[in-house]
Amino acid sequence: MLIPKGSFQMGSPDEIGLRPEHPRHAVEVQPFFLAKTELQQAIWERVMGSNPSKKKGPLLPVTDVSWVESGAFCERLGLARPTEAQWEYACRAGTTTKYSFGDEEGELTTYAWIAANSPRLDPQPIATRQPNPWGLHDVHGNAWEWCQDSAHGDYIGAPADGSAWIDPTANLCTRRGGAFNKGPEHARSAIRGWSVGDLGWYYVGFRPARIVSD
Repeated sequence: MLIPKGSFQMGSPDEIGLRPEHPRHAVEVQPFFLAKTELQQAIWERVMGSNPSKKKGPLLPVTDVSWVESGAFCERLGLARPTEAQWEYACRAGTTTKYSFGDEEGELTTYAWIAANSPRLDPQPIATRQPNPWGLHDVHGNAWEWCQDSAHGDYIGAPADGSAWIDPTANLCTRRGGAFNKGPEHARSAIRGWSVGDLGWYYVGFRPARIVSD
């Protein structure tokens, strides 16, 4: 999906959200392409020749894949993981609410696979919940999604141009969007999480991005 150029307020207002989501700050994002869905296992297996996911199914998101492995997949196809700023901008799709559809937690299961509606707390087939206003599925819930950035405990000093915020000494990498085994708080547009980048996690996948060529 082509994500248009624009600016947005990244993070949460002071009165809500968690410390890593503050301070809220303005970010300018250049146009880019972002996959409509989380990467499904069938595509990963076709490209990489194997399937690391514990819960297997061709239309399930690929999981148990490390940040390093997701980068290798993207590099092979000339793609990239989105930056945190790109990811949140695309997830929000022009909204400023807790979720891309509003603030009502009661509506979340229409748009997301979370602990409340995921059978056996397993990943669920992609694109089986309603999309956000820009046509992206599963930006809330299903699998957490690796982003390009290193982990940071807040947004002090974060770039304002939508680029990745990299700390070459860090071994924690960012993931966004919540998961099938988490509740509504972890599915908010602003939520940030981190995991060790060279390990795979059963609740983490990714969706590829691509820059717009001049």
